[in-house]
Parts: sequence; structure tokens; C-alpha cells
Amino acid sequence: MVNFGELNLKTFIIAFVGIIIAVVIIASVGDSIFTQTNTLTVSNTTITPSTTGNGTVDLLGREFLVGTGIVTNATNGTILGAGNFTLQTQLSSTTGLLTVVLVTNDSRFPDITQATGAVNVSYGYNPEGFVSDTAARAITRLILIFAALAIIIFAIIMLLAPIIKSAGKR
Repeated sequence: MVNFGELNLKTFIIAFVGIIIAVVIIASVGDSIFTQTNTLTVSNTTITPSTTGNGTVDLLGREFLVGTGIVTNATNGTILGAGNFTLQTQLSSTTGLLTVVLVTNDSRFPDITQATGAVNVSYGYNPEGFVSDTAARAITRLILIFAALAIIIFAIIMLLAPIIKSAGKR
């Protein structure tokens, strides 16, 4: 017969603290894995485009997903023609890093007549650190599964170790 009295407070505290630390670490890793494995979207972000021909404005994201960009007039919601702008991935003129940019193809969008000149931009993009290989994304997601299994095994070992130890003394 196993004496469950051997499960003392020290064992429970160690198990509790260990599980809490592991859950906190796994949560931050999970956020990072989400960013690295999912494409994201920006909806109706208001910006002021460049007033020079072929001028650029840096937007959020590392890689533009072709076919997802829409630019509308911020005041009345009119969709602007694709000949007036280009959404693309290129090296930023300000940071030197690969980023999504809005390039104005002429000195001003002809569809914008308001004094503000603001436009709303919606597009899909791959974030910084995105894992582009499909197999690598699948393996990256497995990290969370194995981390959760490790937490469960740790808890089981911490709770069963005193029971097994006391059973061995008999």
C-alpha cells in the first residue's frame, strides 16, 4: 500500500512553481510562433502618401502579399485606380530593411482632391520573422505541442516521485 502522506508541501510548491514558470515561457513562445507562422492583414490604415513622383511611404510588414492591396480615399471611400499607386515589397529608403511600401506613381493621386490628401490602405502581409517554408512552419508549430507535453511529464514526475520512492522503501 502506498502512503500518500509522503506528498509533502515541498513537492507541491516545487511542482506549482515549475508549472507556472513553464506556462509563462510557453505563452511568450506561442506568441512568437503565431507571428512567425501566420500571414496578417491591415485594414483601413490612414496614411498620407508621398507628394513626389515615385515617392514611397513605409507600411507595416516585411513582405507584401500580391493581390491583396486596396487603396481608398480617406474622406469619401472611393477606391483609387491601381495606375496611381503600387503596393510592393522593397528596401525601405529610411531603414534599409525589406518592408511593404506604398509607391505613388505620379506627383499626386488624381482621385484625391481633399486638402488632407489622406488615403486608407488595406493589404495582407508576412510579418517580420515569418517562416516562408511550409514544412518549417509545421515543425515550428510542433514546438508548442512538445512544450506542453514536457510540462505534463514534469507535473507527473513531481507528483509521482515521492509515491514511487515511498513504495520502494517497503
